[in-house]
Amino acid sequence: FGRSLHYELPVVEHQHLNRPGTVTGRLFGGNLSVFTSLLGTKYAKIPKGGILFLEDIGEEPYKVDRMIHQLYLAGVFDRIGGLIIGQFTDYKEDPEMHSSLLQSLHDVVKEADLPLCFGFPTGHVRANYPLLMGLNATLTVTESGIHLTQ
Repeated sequence: FGRSLHYELPVVEHQHLNRPGTVTGRLFGGNLSVFTSLLGTKYAKIPKGGILFLEDIGEEPYKVDRMIHQLYLAGVFDRIGGLIIGQFTDYKEDPEMHSSLLQSLHDVVKEADLPLCFGFPTGHVRANYPLLMGLNATLTVTESGIHLTQ
């Protein structure tokens, strides 16, 4: 009890979507559907320079695309210092969309000048690394892997 979390992950499946960098800030976020629903309420506190974590389960790709655009249009990516995309599970790629679910997420956030981490092993998956929401974390994304300390 009382020890800090320390994860060093090798290159992940979606490494090509990552953007290298280091950021220290308050970790916040969680399920994309719930987080997006809270925007505009007193419960959606976006800490300046924070590290936003997002994951989801069972959402259609077009809905995920709509929600990530909602965050973009609300200015969320202008306030944060880093972004962790966890696991998006139990969905089927939509042939009507121009890109995969993760690529469409990347297409929205790629202009933000911040470290991007795609495919972090947390969310509704068996290999579910715990993250301590509301506490400070340091995220380092490199070409050789991901380093997260809380």
